[in-house]
Amino acid sequence: MESEKEWSRLFDLCADAEKDVANGESVLKNLSDSFDELISWAELYDEASFEKKKMIVNYLIKRVEVSRGYKLKVEFNIDFEQFMVGLDKVA
Repeated sequence: MESEKEWSRLFDLCADAEKDVANGESVLKNLSDSFDELISWAELYDEASFEKKKMIVNYLIKRVEVSRGYKLKVEFNIDFEQFMVGLDKVA
């Protein structure tokens, strides 16, 4: 009986580990897709004219504060998800 409980526990642990691996692969794929999209935005920015670069920066950044010791505080107009979805409408 004790052995049967141990096997059941091991089976449950194995199933949990398989779920964790599948979840980890999903998270890794999402991160990889996001990274690829960020790289494409960087390439778009690099190839843009000066006017388009200004427009992109004005769209993304609301305010920049420089304080003593060149400490920067940047306030953005949008969050990361908005950036990933909506910047293509501006550029």
